[in-house]
Amino acid sequence: MEAHRLSSRCDDYAKKTVSFLKDTTGSSAVVFTWHDSVEAQPPHVQLGADELMIIEYYEKYSQKDPLGLDRLVRNYSSFETFSNAAQKHDRDLMEQYQPFLKKYNLVDEIDFVFWAGGKAVATAALLQKNTKDLKISPDNLREMQRYLQYTFSFIPAIKALDLREQLISRYRLTAKEQVVAELIISGESNKSIAEMTDVELATVKTHVLHIFQKLEVNSRSKAIALLSAA
Repeated sequence: MEAHRLSSRCDDYAKKTVSFLKDTTGSSAVVFTWHDSVEAQPPHVQLGADELMIIEYYEKYSQKDPLGLDRLVRNYSSFETFSNAAQKHDRDLMEQYQPFLKKYNLVDEIDFVFWAGGKAVATAALLQKNTKDLKISPDNLREMQRYLQYTFSFIPAIKALDLREQLISRYRLTAKEQVVAELIISGESNKSIAEMTDVELATVKTHVLHIFQKLEVNSRSKAIALLSAA
């Protein structure tokens, strides 16, 4: 369900990114896909691609793709080219993937992976039908991915995912402390947090004390400052 929230809350970013990448790189098509989903075909935004191609890809070819998300995640990739990934790919799977490439005249692909909360939540696939049309070198494209990841991290929904991961992995907050910490950052008082979470005020105060201890701060303002910068 998170993917639906991201795809709707971050839709404007996806559309602008697709348009920017297609205009600046000379790619034949760009497909921005949200991956935190259990759906067979995850939500996406695209320019220049055939929707039937995307449907066919998920129905028949996604498991054979050398740039499949699982493979990118295993390698902790943020940037990868099809030509490079294909060299390390299983030969039988590569042969099974070739009909898809030939049918849609695809000669190369460059993938940007977008990370949030320690997970790969989206990709932008730059599809090439003629490599001579590519306006930017791979090195500059890699730098472009880093810039886009940086801007991606400022989206409120993405910042929330990054904060949640920090609260758990870095500060070891429990699930209940995590909820309280997020409400503290939102400016809620102990009384309002108690009302919103339907717990006793004394319990909220205990959670706040534990949060301060784990963050090694002694005031609400310092906790907010620390977590806002996380």
